[in-house]
Amino acid sequence: MLYPVFVKSDGKKRQCVTWLKSWRDADLQAEFQANLPWPTWVENNANAAAIGELYSGQWNQYRDLTVLELGYGIGAGIIADHKLLTGGFRNAGEVGMAFPTGTHRPSYKDLLGTLSAAGYDEKELLGLIKKKDIVIETWYQRSLKQLEDTVLGCLQWLDPQLIIIGGAMPKEITSRFAEDITDWLQYRLDPERPMVKVVHSSIGSESASLGAAMLSLYQIINQ
Repeated sequence: MLYPVFVKSDGKKRQCVTWLKSWRDADLQAEFQANLPWPTWVENNANAAAIGELYSGQWNQYRDLTVLELGYGIGAGIIADHKLLTGGFRNAGEVGMAFPTGTHRPSYKDLLGTLSAAGYDEKELLGLIKKKDIVIETWYQRSLKQLEDTVLGCLQWLDPQLIIIGGAMPKEITSRFAEDITDWLQYRLDPERPMVKVVHSSIGSESASLGAAMLSLYQIINQ
């Protein structure tokens, strides 16, 4: 099972998003394990997306990659030497912490909120992107700067070979983010430094579903 969360201080319960708040006081791993005849795992969606990309067959030449998941919020799934890096409290990759609650962030939810405030409907999004509507462009430029800072921090702390921008965000936007951040890094980084590859996910939000399906294989391989 996967969903956007962070693990609480007891190491078992998880601070779920608002619409799943009834789960916040449950040890979901134990609940599922007690009621299913198979081994079970609970993972957040960014980590699942990283596993999905790792096993997608597209990135076999990379052993260190980071997935930036732009969906309800913004999170990162980190693969280091072919293994998921979860951190001491299993909350590594919670890059949304950089954006206080109630402030703008480079997430799909924030984009939809911006559209709604301007009087647009989600169904109009692709058309607005194509014509580079001022509402979209203003949101994009602000979000691009936020993602540039996020990517730079990722390089400083993790030194990945590959950064994949994905999630529920439309590919028309994630592909543009990848291109613009690649151009920005060309002059931001020392030319003698090995250059990280920044791409958009070709499978988008489905990478998390793929990762969830592959969790059992991942666990067996990495026992």
